[in-house]
Amino acid sequence: MALYLLSADQVASSCRQRIESCELWLRYLIHDQLSRAFGASYLTALSPSNTPIFSANAQRNAASRSASARTAPPRPVDTLLLDDLASVLAKVDVYDKWFKSALHADFPLGGTQIKNVLTLLVPIRNKLAHANGVTLTLHEAERALCYCNDLISAIQNHYTGMTMADKFPAPIFTRISDSQGNVHYPSDHRPDFYGKEPLKCGEMIRFEVEVDSTFAPNEYDISWSVNNISNGQTGTGSIFSVVLEEKHVGLQFTVSAKLLSHKPWHRDQNFDALAVLRYEVLPPPG
Repeated sequence: MALYLLSADQVASSCRQRIESCELWLRYLIHDQLSRAFGASYLTALSPSNTPIFSANAQRNAASRSASARTAPPRPVDTLLLDDLASVLAKVDVYDKWFKSALHADFPLGGTQIKNVLTLLVPIRNKLAHANGVTLTLHEAERALCYCNDLISAIQNHYTGMTMADKFPAPIFTRISDSQGNVHYPSDHRPDFYGKEPLKCGEMIRFEVEVDSTFAPNEYDISWSVNNISNGQTGTGSIFSVVLEEKHVGLQFTVSAKLLSHKPWHRDQNFDALAVLRYEVLPPPG
């Protein structure tokens, strides 16, 4: 859009519409993710680190807005300000558990990056909300349009990518980690990852997976196997450990975790999700 060809009113109108749309998509994402985990009481819920997801101040202000509204807001998230949305997305444990899978591809620096973007948008939004849109500079207008487009696109792509999950409602892995500090947030039902650092013969490596919390643990089974050696170790459950021996040495030590629901059908015929983890294992010294 060649903004310099538009009048100040036209620029302000375009920015206002884009910011409002961005805010709607952010509210939709936050409500969708947190209501899945906590139901309608998510404003008072605790994060994975056992701290409030929303600050006490945000909760008080939300309660005040809800009480003074002529009509009760339809969702808890609708009682929050854009600043509150920025703050919750900036909390590392909250972002990693509930929002990273949707936003990481477009915002690889995480919640801090998103908070910075939203912090830059707030004063622009405030100008537009107080009829000062005609004072926007071209730079502010470009920033509003570009940043909002990036956020909207990221969220829309996330929900478009969930089409398969909608067609085949079966569990998927939402987090995969190991004792080497590697953490992955899969974006599909067949994730494939490589360890960042070589492993050493004699070490023990531990793996752990988390599954989409919309499915209860008694609705699926998790099985593990070391794939590329004969008679490789196997296991079940969310945690699996292997003590590395000489038979594991090589360029590609491979472990897989298979997720199988108790339904009579499966997303990929023989499984619903399959995570494959690959590592280099170094031989013992000498």
